[in-house]
Amino acid sequence: MKIGDRIRNLRIEQGLTQEEVGNCIGVNKATVMRYENGEIDIKRTVAIKLAGALHTTPAYIMGWDNRKNTDIDEYIAFGERLQMLRNAKGLSQKSLAQELGMPQQTYQGYESGKRKVNLHQIQAFADYFNVPLDCLTGTEEASGALAISSHERESVEKYRACDNYGKGMIDTVLDHEYDRCKKQGTLVRENSAKIRILEIPEKPIETLDEELTEYAELPLYDEPASAGLGNYLNDGRCEPVQYPAGDVPPKANMCVRIAGDSMEPDYVNGSIVFVEARPAIESGQIGIFTLNGESFCKKLILDYEKRETILRSYNPKYDDIKIKEYDELRTIGRVLGKALPAR
Repeated sequence: MKIGDRIRNLRIEQGLTQEEVGNCIGVNKATVMRYENGEIDIKRTVAIKLAGALHTTPAYIMGWDNRKNTDIDEYIAFGERLQMLRNAKGLSQKSLAQELGMPQQTYQGYESGKRKVNLHQIQAFADYFNVPLDCLTGTEEASGALAISSHERESVEKYRACDNYGKGMIDTVLDHEYDRCKKQGTLVRENSAKIRILEIPEKPIETLDEELTEYAELPLYDEPASAGLGNYLNDGRCEPVQYPAGDVPPKANMCVRIAGDSMEPDYVNGSIVFVEARPAIESGQIGIFTLNGESFCKKLILDYEKRETILRSYNPKYDDIKIKEYDELRTIGRVLGKALPAR
C-alpha cells in the first residue's frame, strides 16, 4: 500500500476531512490532498504530525510497519500520568515547558500522547518531578502500586483546588466516615495491602538535564524562491522544520529555500534563509518578493531621483530587474540570514 493510500484510508476511517487533517498539522486542504495523491514526498517531520493527527505511528504512515497503533495507548497513558504530576504542582503546560526548556508544542505532544517519548526523556521528567521512573512508565502500577480511577483523580484535583477551610472540612468528613466504616467492619479492604502513597514534592529537587535543547519550529516553504530568473512561491506548500532556538533570529517567523545562483556568494542554490514576514522593507535590504506571480530573493534598491524600484542580484552576470508601471510586486519579507541544516 502506498503512503498516500495509508493516509487517505486512516483519514476516512476516522471520519476526518482533508481540511480537518490539514488544520491539525498546520497545512491547507490542498497540501493534504497532494500527500494522499503521492505528489509530495512525506518527510520525517510531516510523518510525525500526520501520525499524531491520525492516531497511528510514523512507521505505519511511511509503510515500515503494518501495525496501525503500535505503542499509541502507552503514549496516551504516559501523557495522562505526566498531566497528573503537572496538575499536582499547579503548573500550566506553558509554564512547565518553559521550566523544562522545550517548546510548548513539544510538551503538549508528550501530554496528549501524540509525540513519541524515549527513555532519556522519561528519566528527565522523573528527575524533574522527583518521582521513580516507573511512576511515569506505569510499571509501578503493574507491580502493585495504587491505581486510581478517573473519578478518584477528579476528586483529588478538586481537593487540591480548595482553600484551607475547604480542605479541612473534607478531611473532617473523610476521617469521620473512615472511622464509621472501620467500626462497622464495612471498610473495602480489597487490594489495600498493595497501596503505596507517592509523595510529590512542592518544588523540583533538580532541573532538567542540561543536554535538552530548546527548539523553535518554523514553516519552510518547499517551493524555492528564485535567486535567478524567477520561480513560483505557493503559499500553501510548506512543512515545519526545527532549529535550536539560539540559532533563530528573534524576528524570524518562516524559512524559504533559495534556487539559483544570482545571490552568490552569500546565498547559494539550495540554501535556506530565515525570513521576517513583512509587507515592506527598506532600500538596501535583502528580501523575498513575488513579481507577477514569480518569486525572487533579491536586494531592494529604491532610486528616489529616478523614481525607480529595482531588484538587484549579487552575482554580476545578472541584470537588474526594474519594476515597470503595470508589474505586480509584493514583498513577502526581509531575509535575516542563512539557516544551518534543519533538525
